[in-house]
Amino acid sequence: MNDEDVESGVQKNTSGFETNVQHAFLRKVFGIVLVQLLTTAGVCAAFRYLPQFDEALLEKTWFLLVNVVFVILLPFPLVALKKAVPINYILLQLFTLSYSFLVAHLAFRYDIESILRAFLMTIAVVVTLIIFTLQTDWEFDVLTGIACSLMSDLATAGMIQMICKTSPLFNLAVEIVTVFAFSLYLVIDVDNTRRCTDPENYIVAAVNLYLDIINIFTSILRLLGELLHDESDD
Repeated sequence: MNDEDVESGVQKNTSGFETNVQHAFLRKVFGIVLVQLLTTAGVCAAFRYLPQFDEALLEKTWFLLVNVVFVILLPFPLVALKKAVPINYILLQLFTLSYSFLVAHLAFRYDIESILRAFLMTIAVVVTLIIFTLQTDWEFDVLTGIACSLMSDLATAGMIQMICKTSPLFNLAVEIVTVFAFSLYLVIDVDNTRRCTDPENYIVAAVNLYLDIINIFTSILRLLGELLHDESDD
């Protein structure tokens, strides 16, 4: 999810800085995001396959609460200290690990086949959207309002799901809209990153893209879970 505090750290470049500097910035951001994604994949794999990692830990309330608190609070110092090396990298790694534990908690509910399907579908969606955004000169500012409106609707739907017993069709629709909303955010954040005026703003840009991609993956995973649940009920 794209916190306002994190989003505000990425400014758009109307005049543009030199192409080689811009390309170097993009490579650095995407490189950091790749390391974050590999870290998350490694944490998920470790809890599923390595006996040294006790999967029961993922179900402990205190462990989940600690990581939720870290995920909520760490973006603030990340933005404030985004240029303070190596503190920014340490904070980024802590944030990534905390988020990875939460992703592992979700992924452990699904079988390997569903996870692999979600993984491949996420790659297809993410790569397509990134290439499209980088290859076009379109302005994507209008998408911000649409994405925010969708997230507001999803927050309402989430409250309904917590309060009431919702139908499988309702849950399926929620996950489809969630995938679409975070896909819009990915396009917006890739566009913001390529237009960024501050080459030292790589930490904030990386966090935005990482959250978009992970949320697309988890939404697709839940979507597949709803579809498989419907099939098993037939």
